[in-house]
Amino acid sequence: MKLVILVLMATFNMNFLYAHGGGASGEGHHHHDEISIDEGDAIERAEQEITRLVKKGKLTEIWNKAEIITAKKHLFKGRNEWMLTFKNKKDLKQLYIFLTLSGKFLAANFTGK
Repeated sequence: MKLVILVLMATFNMNFLYAHGGGASGEGHHHHDEISIDEGDAIERAEQEITRLVKKGKLTEIWNKAEIITAKKHLFKGRNEWMLTFKNKKDLKQLYIFLTLSGKFLAANFTGK
């Protein structure tokens, strides 16, 4: 009987952890003690990510000269994050960089979604 209770408790605890964003590692979970960066720092971080993505071959060199169009906080799946939009002069495409409010890279795409 004790074994059954322990198994149920362990299962409940694991479900609770994973239901709150990323499990025990804390990945995806907003910590209240994280410092939110300002717009200027968000732009700088996004530019660093563009450089990194170019070096990895994920983006072409033209993106190193892209201009920032917007930097704003928006709500996505119940959490606030930075969404930064860049435009390159060559083909006028827009690149969206997504960061946590503390500046960690989340994603990059051309759709903004």
